[in-house]
Order: sequence, then structure tokens, then C-alpha cells
Amino acid sequence: MGGGSVGLDPNRVAVAPFDVLDPAHSLWREGLVDVLSRSLDGAGPLQTVSPTLVVKRWSGRADVTAARALGHGTGARTVVFGQLLSAGPDSVRLLATVLDASTGTHNEIELRDQATRVDRLADSLTVQVLRTLGRTRPIGAVRGTPLGSTSLAALKSFLQGEQFLRRSQYDSALYYHQQAIAQDSTFVLALSHASMAAGWQHSAGDTLTRTYALAAGRLNRGLAPRESLIVAADSLMAVGFGGPQFLGGAWWTYGKRLLATLDEAVRRYPSDPELWYMLGDARYHLGGTAGLGPARALEAFDRAIALDSSFSPAYIHAVGLALQLRGPDSARRYADAFLNVSSGGRYPELYRLFGRLIEPRTARSAATAAELDSLAPALAFMMGGVFDRWPDTAETQVRVAGAWTADKLRKATTAADSTQARQPLALAHAFRGHLRQASQDIGAAIPFLYAEIALLNGVPRDSSGLVLSDLLKNPTSGQVGP
Repeated sequence: MGGGSVGLDPNRVAVAPFDVLDPAHSLWREGLVDVLSRSLDGAGPLQTVSPTLVVKRWSGRADVTAARALGHGTGARTVVFGQLLSAGPDSVRLLATVLDASTGTHNEIELRDQATRVDRLADSLTVQVLRTLGRTRPIGAVRGTPLGSTSLAALKSFLQGEQFLRRSQYDSALYYHQQAIAQDSTFVLALSHASMAAGWQHSAGDTLTRTYALAAGRLNRGLAPRESLIVAADSLMAVGFGGPQFLGGAWWTYGKRLLATLDEAVRRYPSDPELWYMLGDARYHLGGTAGLGPARALEAFDRAIALDSSFSPAYIHAVGLALQLRGPDSARRYADAFLNVSSGGRYPELYRLFGRLIEPRTARSAATAAELDSLAPALAFMMGGVFDRWPDTAETQVRVAGAWTADKLRKATTAADSTQARQPLALAHAFRGHLRQASQDIGAAIPFLYAEIALLNGVPRDSSGLVLSDLLKNPTSGQVGP
């Protein structure tokens, strides 16, 4: 993986997974990484390495050798590591080391508390670490409840969800984050990360994803700086997915705010692959609000991949962008790299099929056609997004959109369902220059498309004049949701 050869930042802190021998406390092996990382981030000049990146980079036991390797691998001069040990039937002992990964010098910290209150031990350790680091740099007051909840039950559910989220097990992650929300409905990070899990399991535009993201945005107070930026960005993205047809001119405002928020995030945390991925995703979906083309989105995804080549979400849109900008050979490399790091979940099926569709020898085979026809609707819709700007002579974009539309039409129960089902096929036909077919597919249900087709003489002038006049008088007529 890239990103490990840079110099060590004296204000960058990596919290390593703790050695935990008692299975009863196994939650806290990574749980202490989550709590301490968010507690220390933003205290004075300190910035912590994201827990997701730390867990991926960590190997071995909690000792000086492994900790120094983690520091050099993440650019963090300070590394916190240690052990959580049982100390009798009802108590635990926390042994922690604050290491200078550059010189090897270190300070030891030992704490004890009840076995049921490891969360309180984590707070005490935060104070001790800040006191240690405060000897050489100005450190402000310690924030209380840095994860945003005072409920121990909600905290435990959240930490369990985080472990699943890091491993791309989105259904389990969503379950535990929803448990945390049920135990504390104002738990901002649980709401935010439930939105992430739902978005990666379904789509960033679905109702559940947007509901959680908007709820988190309303409660975005008192978090560590990195987390606050992520929550703000996710809530802005959720609004942006409403689209200009519902938001009007405000869509451009929200899009620009989103991009500015994530530009600031990567400025503060330039070595954070998750933030670069989020910037790429924002540029992909809403870059047009700031005049940013697809190359700028791919640039951000490439940066995320360079920092952590195992961070699978960074490849998802990069495949289609590479196909559009660099051609099938480049796109195949992204797809293969994705499959190397993500064998489970929803998307491997999609990118294995992608490889067959761009290969001339297999693209038109009966097996490929059958697989395309049986592809889950959500994946077929995503596949359309992968091919939607590839001008190949086989018109794969039209073929994929047609498979999705046919499936949705079979299940349509209302006229609105039928109209919505035809949208991807209409857009595909329009992009390929089949203007009359696009007009027949969708009529005036996509006003901007209808207007463009009319300007290109794709529909008769007398009928287009009447339709466009009506749309100007009643801008929401004929529109269906995204």
C-alpha cells in the first residue's frame, strides 16, 4: 500500500489496536482505537489517523517494534498502544505506551477500573496521553464524551458496528448502528455511520441513507474535527441527492458547500483515504455545481487508492470514470484491483460481469446475456452508471439500460413507475444520438432532456412548443423522482 514513506508528523497520532486476552473484553481491542482516536483528534494541534486505516495497517502484537512500523506506515510520530488485562473478577488493568516512533523513546501509563467501565478507563487514558503530549506542545481542554453519547449500551453497539463497517459487512454494521440509535436517538456518529452502512449496502440516494445523514447533520455538535466534517459532508450530500428538479437554484449552493467542506477536510487530513474517497464521490455526483469534470473526480479516487489500496469503495466509481477517460484497459485494471480487495458484498458480481462486457470475446455470449438479464435491479442500475459515457460501437450502455428498464417495467404497478423505469433507457438512447427513440421512451417526463431533444429537432416543433410552454408555466409537471 502507498503512503508509508513520508516523513513523520510530530502532531499526527496513531492509536493501535490493544492486546486483549480476555474474550469478555474483545470489543475493546478495536473499540479503544475508536474512542481514543476521536478523543485525541483536534486537541490542540493533534490530528489522529483514522481508525479504519490503523486497523488495516496494524500487524503483530502491541510492542515497540510493531508500533514503530505503524507510525512509519501512517506518517504518525506518536503511537499509542498497549494491553487490556483482567485484574481480578471485577476489575481490569490498562497498560498503555505513548511512543515517539522517530526516536523510540516512550512513556508508560497504567490505569485500573471496574471491568464494566472500560469506557471510563478510555477517558482517563485520554487525559493521561494529553498530559504526556502537552509537555512538548500546547494542548487545550479535553472534550467530554467525544463520541457524542453518554449511554454505555449505545457506545458498545456503535463500536460493534464500527468493526463490521471496517470490514465492509454493511448489513451487520447497519444493524448495530441502528441498535445504538435505539439506545440513544441523539447519537450523532451512530446516525452518521448508519447512513454510511446503508449507503454502501443500497445507494447513497435511498431513503434510509438520506434520513440518517440528515438527522446526523441536524445534531452535528461537539464532535472531533474530522468527524464533524464527515457528518456535515454526508448531510450536504443527502440534500444534494434531491437534485435540481426539487431544489432549484439551491442545489448549486448545496453542491458548492459540499465540495468546499471536503476540500477543507483533505487540506486538514491530506493522508486520509476515506476523506479523499468522499471528495471523489462528491465530485462524481455534484462536481457540476462547481464546474468540475470527471477527471477531477477520478483524481480524488486515485489519491484515496494511493493512500490505501485496500479501501474498496474508492474503486466503485473509478471503474466507470477510467472507462470514460482512459479506455477499457485502464478500467479493467481498476475492476481487477477492486476484486482483489473485495470478494464479498454486492459489488464483486457487478465488476466480474463488467469484465465480460468489455471483452469482445465474451460480451455477446449467451452466458453474459443471461447474467445481465438476471442482475439485481440495483446492480443493473449501477452498471448503467459505469457504462453511461462509454461510446463503444456495441452500445453497451443501451444494452445495460435496456435490461434494467425491462425488469422495472415488469414490476411496475403505476404509470409513474413505468415512466421512472424508462428514464435510464431514454438517457442512454439520447447519449448515443437516438433522439427520436429517446423521446418515445420518456416523452416530457425529464424536462431538461426533452428540451435538449427538441432543440436538436428530435421531436416535431408543433408538439414540442406546446409541451415546453406548459413546462415553463408549471415546472413540476411531468416530473418523477430520481
